[in-house]
Amino acid sequence: EAWVAGNLLLFTVFDGYLENKYHLTEGASFREHYNNLPDNTSIEIIEKNCYRIFKIIRNGIQHNLSNVNYNDGSYNISYCHRNTSYALQISKNGVRYLYTLIMNIIKGQIGVCTENIGHLGIMMELCTRYTQTC
Repeated sequence: EAWVAGNLLLFTVFDGYLENKYHLTEGASFREHYNNLPDNTSIEIIEKNCYRIFKIIRNGIQHNLSNVNYNDGSYNISYCHRNTSYALQISKNGVRYLYTLIMNIIKGQIGVCTENIGHLGIMMELCTRYTQTC
């Protein structure tokens, strides 16, 4: 379905953008990319958290599609990989905020201001991630 392809494409573009921006190791795992993303400035914190959330969506779609419940623009994802369980619940508005932030970051249309931290706070309120042993 289109939502599957759209997510995979946008994540690939975002990963490539961050790989280029921060000189991340080409071909490294997404986990390694995430671990090597800086988090010293407001923008870096936003980028890293968007990547963290979007990586769960991407991995759920790519490796555990039957455990991804997509309903009217919102996601409820729950899957286990290598003895770690991942869960994400994100509303339609949360998804829209996530995509908007990512697109604005890629296009260079986001600046450092307190509003960005507000966007991040809203997004974090709408997203929940749990990690535990399966």
